[in-house]
Amino acid sequence: MKYVLALCLSLCASLSLWAIDASVSYATFRSSEQPYIEVYLHIAGGSVQYVEATDSTYRASVEVVLLFKQGEEVVKFDKFALNSPEVKRPVDFIDLKRFGLENGTYKLVVAVRDLNKEGNAREYNTEVVIDYPEGELAQSDLELLSRYSRVEGEIDDNQALFVKNGLLMEPLPYNFYGQYASNLYFYNEVYGAVQASRVLLA
Repeated sequence: MKYVLALCLSLCASLSLWAIDASVSYATFRSSEQPYIEVYLHIAGGSVQYVEATDSTYRASVEVVLLFKQGEEVVKFDKFALNSPEVKRPVDFIDLKRFGLENGTYKLVVAVRDLNKEGNAREYNTEVVIDYPEGELAQSDLELLSRYSRVEGEIDDNQALFVKNGLLMEPLPYNFYGQYASNLYFYNEVYGAVQASRVLLA
């Protein structure tokens, strides 16, 4: 019996090597026009297949399908390929998507698929509630951060996605601060006060 158990554990370990590891999290905010949601994606480089890009670099590609549903109706939809940087060894890579949505309850579905490894895919489902009453005091969700810096000088287009109010903010993967984290960073906005405020705490 112990040999069967050992074999099962070995097979599970082998399969997990090709189970795509993606962190999907979100935070809702309000702009002057309407509420919106930011969806944060973090792909663990060791869980996807890299293929040769040049003589000395490699790149991974993941197909992402993002949709918001109310009942059976698809309210918002996006499908795109997320590419890693061209690197010499696997690295984690991230992305951010913003969607304007009216107040309400939605089902968020995120499906990720490794374009270089057949069968390496995963799907995430969660309920999202957006509730920002007009003219009332409210605050955004907390956006947990792994790091941040003030923007000085020019930045590339990929970095620009993560800039808000002059701050370059990298979302925290899995919304988890490890035991060795010496600082806990998060970003929050307050609406409906005499003057709207934005809070970044460490």
